[in-house]
Amino acid sequence: MNGEEKKFIDLDHVCDQILDQDDREMFNEAIRCYYIGSHRAAVILAWSVTADCLERRIGELSSDGDGTAQVAVSLLTPQKGMASFEELLITQAKKCELFDDYEEKCLRFARDIRSKCAHPTGVNPSAETVRNILYICSQTTLCREGYRGMTFIKTLMNAKLSDKHFISDPNRISETCSYYFSKVPKSLWPQFAAVSIDAYKNNKTQIWKDNAIHFIFELLNAAEDSVADKIARKLPAYEAEDRDLFSIFVGLDGRVNRFWDEPTRTTAKSHLLDSLKVGKPDRIVFNSWANLCSIDGLSQSDKELLGEKINIFSGLIAQHSMILDKRREEILVILLDTLRDSAKKTIALRACKDLFSSSLCLDGCPKIDELIKEIVSSDWLDADVQEVLQNIGKWSVALLVSFINMTDDILIDLTVDRPDDMLTLFEAADALLKTSPTLLPTVFEDICIKYASKVTVIEWNREDCETWRNFIGQLDVLKTRYSQHLPKLAAYSLPVLP
Repeated sequence: MNGEEKKFIDLDHVCDQILDQDDREMFNEAIRCYYIGSHRAAVILAWSVTADCLERRIGELSSDGDGTAQVAVSLLTPQKGMASFEELLITQAKKCELFDDYEEKCLRFARDIRSKCAHPTGVNPSAETVRNILYICSQTTLCREGYRGMTFIKTLMNAKLSDKHFISDPNRISETCSYYFSKVPKSLWPQFAAVSIDAYKNNKTQIWKDNAIHFIFELLNAAEDSVADKIARKLPAYEAEDRDLFSIFVGLDGRVNRFWDEPTRTTAKSHLLDSLKVGKPDRIVFNSWANLCSIDGLSQSDKELLGEKINIFSGLIAQHSMILDKRREEILVILLDTLRDSAKKTIALRACKDLFSSSLCLDGCPKIDELIKEIVSSDWLDADVQEVLQNIGKWSVALLVSFINMTDDILIDLTVDRPDDMLTLFEAADALLKTSPTLLPTVFEDICIKYASKVTVIEWNREDCETWRNFIGQLDVLKTRYSQHLPKLAAYSLPVLP
């Protein structure tokens, strides 16, 4: 239904949507005037109730401590009863963000028609004009939940968060939540958390909980430390109502050690750990648990869980920058130990697909070299190993460097019946030369030239072998593309293939 069609929807239905009982009765009187053909009276009554509603909402905002509204009240009070009052009312209501620019123009139109109708020689508006004004007054003011104050907060936490369409686009969660809490002065942000506990008691649904978690997360994320402290202090009321939800709230923000004492963090982390042991991991539960692990470290139980489900958690770990930064060494050890365990090697390899392109492997270290040695020494015919190697173009520079440092081991293990295995090595070299050519290990050129020159005779470096032809062909491609970064190879004359 477009804007024009909405103006002609059933007026009785519109009246039922008006929030305030007194406003509803006055607007209903305006509708009755319209139906009997008293168009001037209908416009006057509709505008009167709209102006009263705007003034009341500004007053409510002022009582809530809204600075803009307090200024508005101080300006409006002396003008009460004067001809200039309504113009000032619209101006101040706009400053209080009770409506947008277009709606301001619509309200001015309604006010101007009302002024003409109230004049003794005023016009008698058409039925269409009256319906338009009834639409403007109802949709811009009377049917709309109040913005910015406690009324707005209560309505949001009770009604909006119960709506399964509150977050209509999962990719715009931050924008959706920010749109609502930015309507309220930051000094009132803690009230969202305070009001939420009563809202939860009335709406113990998974939809409400999911929306509340997203909203509180975004609220904390946007709040400076002093305001975030006050928000967090409102959340312990959940502990007696819903231990699962409270545990999520404890770990929701990365500043957990600022908001919560160590016993509370430890208890919450243990509770979240138990939740993660069962079924498919929930992203929100994982993120709260990971924040707590980042601050307080990984307990033995935490490490055992990661070791058992590293393939299930790898995608979540790869996206959690805090745990990758704070617990990098511990996670690398867990991944390496799992990779070395023959009973768990398959799940470790599946985890490598996600983790090898994450910040976990961003910087070189002995554990990175050990991981690569495990991969290189694995059976390259294994489907999971192949999947890891097929993603080599997405690996971090540190992994590529470590892999290329093993050029000799890789080339020695090549066979005549698997000529394409060497392509992985050259794909790694190509990826590194594209992004960080100065980091290419010198051993790559030295070893490749050694085998091209047949200094060391092995099974595949003979002219009738496809593996040999692939090897020389790949060297020629790199030499052509990156001669400026491969001085030794550029000066070397490759064997001529038959």
